[in-house]
Amino acid sequence: MERIKYVYINAPSSLTQENNEPHIEKVITWGDCPLLYVDLKNSLKQCNADKKAIRELDNNTKTNS
Repeated sequence: MERIKYVYINAPSSLTQENNEPHIEKVITWGDCPLLYVDLKNSLKQCNADKKAIRELDNNTKTNS
């Protein structure tokens, strides 16, 4: 019978921190929209980078097992 050993690792704290929400004024003008778009796009990129790093850690853990 083959013995399975599980090794648990914690994801780096930088990957589990919440992303900051972009500040949105109560009233948004059309001129504010491009700035808001850039803030939202950057937040999404950071989220996706975090998720990719977590996947890579997971893949490395599976490969080294």
